Amino acid sequence: MCVTGSFQAPRTITQETPDIQPPLSCSSSSCYPPTGNLVIGRRLQASSTCGLRGPEPYCVVSHLQDSENCFFCDSWAQQGHGIENVVSRTGQDGSKNWWQAESGVENVSIQLDLEGAFSFTHLILTFKTFRPAALLLECSTDHGRSWRVYRYFAHNCSDLFPGIPPAPGHRVSDLVCDQRYSDIEPSTEGKVIFKVLDPAIPVEDPNSPEVQELLRVTNLRVNFSKLHTLGDRPLGGLKGHPFYYYAIYELVAQGSCLCHGHASECRPAPGAPASVEGMVHGLCLCRHHTAGANCERCQDLHQDQPWRAAEPGQPHACQECKCHGHAHSCHFDMAVYLASGNVSGGVCNACRHNTAGRHCQLCLPFFHRDSQEDPRSPRSCRPCDCDPVGTLEGGLCDTHTDETRGLLSGQCRCKGGVWGRRCDSCRPGHYGLSPTQPEGCQPCRCDPRGRVPGAQACDRSSGACHCKRFVSGRDCSRCLPEFWGLSSDPPGCRPCDCDFGGAYSNRCSAREGLCQCRPHLRGRRCRELQSGHFCAALDQALTEAEFGEHLQPTDPRLPGAPWPTPPHCPQAPGPSAGRLQLRLRRQRYPQCALHPAWQARRSRQRPKVANPAWRNSLKFARVVDGAGLSLLAPAVPRALEYDIILRYETQAPGDWQALVSVRVESLPSSTRCGRALPSEQLTQAALPHAHRAVALSRPFCFEPGTRYSLTLRLWRTKSVWGPEGGAILLDSLVLLPRVEELPGLRSVDPGAAQRLQELHQGGCLEAARAGPSSTMPGACAHLVCSISALLHGGGLACECHPQGSLSTECALVGGQCPCRPHVIGRTCNRCEPGTYGFGPTGCRDCHCHAEGATSATCNPLSGQCTCRAGLAGRRCDHCHPGWWGFPRCQPCACNGHAELCHPLTGVCQACQGATTGRHCERCLDGYYGDPILGSGQQCRPCPCPGYPASGLYYGSSCHMDSVSGRVLCLCAPGYAGPRCDRCSPGYFGRPWPEGDPRRSPCRPCQCNNNIDPRDPAACDPHSGHCQRCLHHSHGPGCAHCRPGFYGSALRPRGCQRCSCDSRGTVPTQCPAGAEACFCNQASGQCLCRPHTLGRDCNRCAPLFWNLGGSQGCEPCGCHPQHALQPLCHPVTGQCPCRAGFGGRTCSQCEEGYWGDPEKECRACACDPRGSVSPRCDPHMGACLCRDGISGLRCQVCARGSRGGFPRCTPCPACFTPWDRCLARLRQQVEAMAQEVAALRQGLPAGRLGARGVPLQALEMALQQTQALVETPSSSVGTMQKLTKWTAGLRRDVTTLTHTLNATEQAVADSRLRVRGQRERLEALSWKLDCVKSLSRAIGALETQDAGAQASSAALLSQKAMLRAQAVAAFGEPDNILGQAQQTRRWTEQLLGGTGQPTRGTLWGLKLKGLVSQVQMLQLQLLGLSVRAGVECRGRGPGLACVPAACGFPPCPGTLPTAQWALVVSRNSSHSLDTSVTTLEQQQQVLQQIQATASSLETRAWDTWRRARGPWGVSAVARVQAAVQTIQRFLMDEDADVTSVHLVAWRVLAVPLPQGGAAGIGLLLDQIQGYHPSPGAVGQELPQAKGILHQAQQTRKGTAKVHNQVMDIQGALTEVGSHTRAVEQGLRAAKWALGGLEASVQEAAVHLNQVALRTEVAPVLGHLSSAAKALKMRWALNQQQAQEADNQAARAMDVAGDLGKELQVAWLGVAELQEGTYDLVAMMKEAGERVQRAQAEAQELLKQAWSTWNRLEGLEHRLAQNEQALGKKAATLRALEQRAAELLEYMRRSANTYATC
Repeated sequence: MCVTGSFQAPRTITQETPDIQPPLSCSSSSCYPPTGNLVIGRRLQASSTCGLRGPEPYCVVSHLQDSENCFFCDSWAQQGHGIENVVSRTGQDGSKNWWQAESGVENVSIQLDLEGAFSFTHLILTFKTFRPAALLLECSTDHGRSWRVYRYFAHNCSDLFPGIPPAPGHRVSDLVCDQRYSDIEPSTEGKVIFKVLDPAIPVEDPNSPEVQELLRVTNLRVNFSKLHTLGDRPLGGLKGHPFYYYAIYELVAQGSCLCHGHASECRPAPGAPASVEGMVHGLCLCRHHTAGANCERCQDLHQDQPWRAAEPGQPHACQECKCHGHAHSCHFDMAVYLASGNVSGGVCNACRHNTAGRHCQLCLPFFHRDSQEDPRSPRSCRPCDCDPVGTLEGGLCDTHTDETRGLLSGQCRCKGGVWGRRCDSCRPGHYGLSPTQPEGCQPCRCDPRGRVPGAQACDRSSGACHCKRFVSGRDCSRCLPEFWGLSSDPPGCRPCDCDFGGAYSNRCSAREGLCQCRPHLRGRRCRELQSGHFCAALDQALTEAEFGEHLQPTDPRLPGAPWPTPPHCPQAPGPSAGRLQLRLRRQRYPQCALHPAWQARRSRQRPKVANPAWRNSLKFARVVDGAGLSLLAPAVPRALEYDIILRYETQAPGDWQALVSVRVESLPSSTRCGRALPSEQLTQAALPHAHRAVALSRPFCFEPGTRYSLTLRLWRTKSVWGPEGGAILLDSLVLLPRVEELPGLRSVDPGAAQRLQELHQGGCLEAARAGPSSTMPGACAHLVCSISALLHGGGLACECHPQGSLSTECALVGGQCPCRPHVIGRTCNRCEPGTYGFGPTGCRDCHCHAEGATSATCNPLSGQCTCRAGLAGRRCDHCHPGWWGFPRCQPCACNGHAELCHPLTGVCQACQGATTGRHCERCLDGYYGDPILGSGQQCRPCPCPGYPASGLYYGSSCHMDSVSGRVLCLCAPGYAGPRCDRCSPGYFGRPWPEGDPRRSPCRPCQCNNNIDPRDPAACDPHSGHCQRCLHHSHGPGCAHCRPGFYGSALRPRGCQRCSCDSRGTVPTQCPAGAEACFCNQASGQCLCRPHTLGRDCNRCAPLFWNLGGSQGCEPCGCHPQHALQPLCHPVTGQCPCRAGFGGRTCSQCEEGYWGDPEKECRACACDPRGSVSPRCDPHMGACLCRDGISGLRCQVCARGSRGGFPRCTPCPACFTPWDRCLARLRQQVEAMAQEVAALRQGLPAGRLGARGVPLQALEMALQQTQALVETPSSSVGTMQKLTKWTAGLRRDVTTLTHTLNATEQAVADSRLRVRGQRERLEALSWKLDCVKSLSRAIGALETQDAGAQASSAALLSQKAMLRAQAVAAFGEPDNILGQAQQTRRWTEQLLGGTGQPTRGTLWGLKLKGLVSQVQMLQLQLLGLSVRAGVECRGRGPGLACVPAACGFPPCPGTLPTAQWALVVSRNSSHSLDTSVTTLEQQQQVLQQIQATASSLETRAWDTWRRARGPWGVSAVARVQAAVQTIQRFLMDEDADVTSVHLVAWRVLAVPLPQGGAAGIGLLLDQIQGYHPSPGAVGQELPQAKGILHQAQQTRKGTAKVHNQVMDIQGALTEVGSHTRAVEQGLRAAKWALGGLEASVQEAAVHLNQVALRTEVAPVLGHLSSAAKALKMRWALNQQQAQEADNQAARAMDVAGDLGKELQVAWLGVAELQEGTYDLVAMMKEAGERVQRAQAEAQELLKQAWSTWNRLEGLEHRLAQNEQALGKKAATLRALEQRAAELLEYMRRSANTYATC
């Protein structure tokens, strides 16, 4: 490839002459200028030309024999040889012209320079001398600035241009080396031809850019690089050599003007000659609107499409740009072309007439398209007409109309607030058009949320906006006061609605609507409390009555008149007065009951255990009739009137009266309460028994900061004095504010009436009066909080006490903190009455003892109760020290040895004087005496032998003998003697005397419980050394086992005797006289000999045997191939051998077998009737035969004997000649085979004898002939010798032919006899096959023992004998001669071919056939000899029976096959016995496996039964009900197949039910316990696999016997069937085990699932929901079917209507037919309308039929679904029945296994 570009190929590339055909038309296709020789008319340059520097000699090689063969070259002469001569071979005078280079110059170049680009097709160089040995052709496309190689030419490309591939290439652009045009011949007129497009290489697209670039050239150059020589190239080079130079007759560079298919002719280029004949000009006359020297571009106004070279049938003419007459030129833009989808890419240049755009289709800015003018008109674009005040960009308008872009031609570009075509008016929502405004007009600036929608935005003059109801401002952007949240709602703003108490006012922020909250309030409306704050309740101002001062009825501070004393009240009775007297006096003088003296007397007479104050609640103040109470008024938050509320409870029916006096302690400071309250102004109120609170009749004004006191007198209203103890319980006094005086609740305040109404309707005030026991309604909470904020100025702090409260938060209303136990107060700051110890855990109950304390209250700090006399303790619950028996205390009785005793039992504590006991009445252990008060004795220490606490006391107690007066000691463990001064047996030490330096206490002997503690001599009493160790222990502490024992002596009886086997233990560990062999004293492991295992060394290691051998256990050494496994018997060492192998290691053949043990051992199969013993030669297998019997197995008569085996008799005298004849014939055949072998080896004279002389001579002659032929030189004498040798060879061949004729006669006779015998043998073989099939049928019977098999063999023998008698007699072996004759023919043909001289190897090839024939002949003779010994004509088997010519009667006997079958049957019997034994073992193992499986099955069923046990009747009833529901669903006619499948699968997926998670867990544990250990089934399965492996080995052995013994195939087949049965049994057992395991695992999985889902109810519920869904779906299907029926009915109605219309149409047709002929056209139209209607009717009818068919299909499917449902229901019933059967079977099995 030379350059890049796109060029068009010429019409032909093989034409070498100019194209003289007329050019084709260029209008509809491509056109091309004619081709010619580009050299004509142009100047060539040559780098070397002969004779330029003077005449130069040169010689012509082709004229060597001429007299004149050398000439002179003078290029300055008229007949010079310049480069211009290559244009034409002949000059003007007709003489030959050529160009010739300097002699001997090899590197020469010729260059052609063209004035422009041309299309170059091919080059032809015609040489006058030899063609160059190497040259290359180059081209340039840039006028010589760069060059590329076109093609290399060389006679040896690999040497001259290495690396350049040879021609042809795979593509036309491949750079290759051509060897066709570089040979040395011819010496003249040789040509070099180069074609740019090689015809041998197919070109898919000649118009492709790659091909066009190959054709385009501006320069051509031919470089000659090597000259051809005749082998006489001098060493110094060819410079000046007259015979070698380049000379060219003619150079033709065929090509044409390059016009890319857009021109049919060319004209001379500027500066080129115009009058040269035949010159190819280079300037194209372009067509198709193209331009340029080579038509390589489009014309100026035809650039709409990309320029392309023309192609045949497609000129690719340039398209004109659409400039609408407003431009003179355009250019092509590839981006525009691609954006248009490869449609148009032209862009107009310099548009005129105020136009612009790619096609001059637009107007310039400030101009617009006039719709009334033609687009090509010069007046199509007119100037814009815009108001400069309202337009943008100085009056810019839309240049054209485009509805999609919203453009209107002439529409001015208005400012933002201006509109109109000329932009001369304001837009809606704007006002004030002015040139000073950037937008022209000002926007109205009305807030769209606040202005009235639908109205004019603002006034166009002033710009004022029209606002909504609650909106104000010029731009409607502000809310009115007390409103917020400007929005698009119709009102515009929302009211603030601030809380009247929580906010300071009803104003809020305009944006968020936040009200101004009082302290500690938050939220938009100020209705939420901050954390840690609360709002006060209405009854927050409260005083507890129990904290007031009680006043007696006669107290002067009580309001009202003094309480009168009863006038006749006698003096209080004395202490001696009786109860009856007091009662009588109270009845007479009821007023005296309140007299203090009488009350004191009555209190003293009351029982001490019944404190009346405890029976009342501690939270009330108990006021008796006539008495009173003085209280301080609670603090109030604000000065205003308050209602006084009294809260109380009556103890007995009856109403009470209260007289209340309110006093001010200081003058009021506020104007609201400036009037002082006179104390004498009293207020009385009734306290009904039915109420719990009452308000005084009028309010009182209270102010903060002023102290107020209230005094109350209470009395009963009954006219008769009440019974004794009449009193009232006063709870508290509450100041309830008059809320009507507060802001927001006053009558003048907005919303006050509604708030007061809510207070009254919600019962808020009533709830405040009733007290804390009543629940405040929810509607009152926010009102109360608002009132609290008004009263207290915001939220109140909780101030919960950090110790008494559970949290810092308190109740939102009232502020009650969450108190700890027994803590009271709003802030949880004090203990409730009856408790004490205020702290972080609350308060604790006083728990004052009811009998020991005078009151239930205690000191709030210490908790000390007030005790009665003689009692003590915080609770007053015990006696004083030294007393006991609370509450009746008495002094302690301790015999003077203790001061204190137990307060409840009186047991003395801390007895002194070594005494003890309840009353310190006896001595301590270690002391003796009588410590009772008055006995005169005391407790003394025991001398055992020392005293207690002396360190030498070893006794536990002592006593004094009353007779002897001696002190007897009771010794401590380990000590003995009357004074405990020595050690007892089992102990050691020196406890006495005191001064002995060796003294030590008695300690137990450290013998690890291996001595008798009762034996005094068991250990030394002083040193403690163990002397009599027991339990096979020894050592200082009896801590080790004796030799021969192992274990731990530290455990009871932990030493056990070593049980080492002396045979496997190292001898040094079993010394003579030892009690037992030694072993490891920790583990009991004996030290074993090599390859011995076991703790006791009692067994050999695997693969070893002979326990107790000299070197320990010996290796088994089992043969790796012949043994079944490497293990051997541990005692005998016998390896388990495969069938046929024996010996201890299975390395020998078994007795009765022979062969190489490393390969195969075969059964001897010696016939017992003909052999001396069943054994045979272990290597050859030959049996030891009896006399007259021979054969490998002694089953045939010997050679020279006759008769039937085993009765063999000697043959008659005629046997000898026959035997000799066969021997001679055998010798002849062997000799002939030797001769043939000699012929193959080269016919040595020593081997062939006399007959070999001619053949040797023939071979020598052939060798000489071959040598003569291969000699390069020849002469007449040699040819004569060759003729003589040929005649001699022919004579030798004739002689050899006569010699072989005699052999042919003998071989022909032998071949005839062999052929006859072969046919008879085939017949006999067929008969034998029949006998064998019979034997198979008989052998198929099952044989029980060897005797039965022998009978079968006898039967086979009889059948074979009968078949053998029917066989035709054998003939003499004449057929061998026929084969010999055939061999002779081959030899004759071979020798006949020796008439012509040939090579020695040809003899060997042709003799191969002769050798193979002789070998086959020898094999057939040997086979004939063997058959002659086996079978005889009509006689049966025998090695040498006489032929028919002997005249003896036929030979009786059986076939050898039957005898062989008898022997093999015995061996098979033995193999069968072995197989039976193996099968019995396998059966035992299978029984064990079956027993294991039965056990597992029993356990599994038992587990299942117990797992099913927890389910009761109710669960079963639920399951049965669910099953019935499913049955009803399946029997429903509306159920479809899909639903039935879904229900069936869901039912099958229901897990087995169990009884609860706990029971399931227990059952899982039991299943895991019942599951066999990894070794249980795991041990049985390897055994089963081993049995299977053995069975497979047995099968292989049986198959081997079957292959060896074809005659008893039936018996072996039976054995194989038994083996397969065993395998099937094993597989069945294995499958059973696998199935059992799977069942157990499945049961476990089900139990796990049941553990997760213990009930079936959810699953049944899911099924029920699925069934309902299916029913709904069926109902939907029925509805759709009904709709289909309705559609069909409507279709039928339509069809009926159409039928009526059809009838009407036909009537119309009849009427038209009666009319005139002018209506024919109307009749046709009506007919067509009728036909269309009829077609539509038919179509509707078809649709109706289709709908009807679908309905029938649906009905059919419904019937099929019903049938399927019936089948599924039957299947479900069968499954249910099967489940019931399985349950019954499991139940029976469980009962059976439970009782077995």
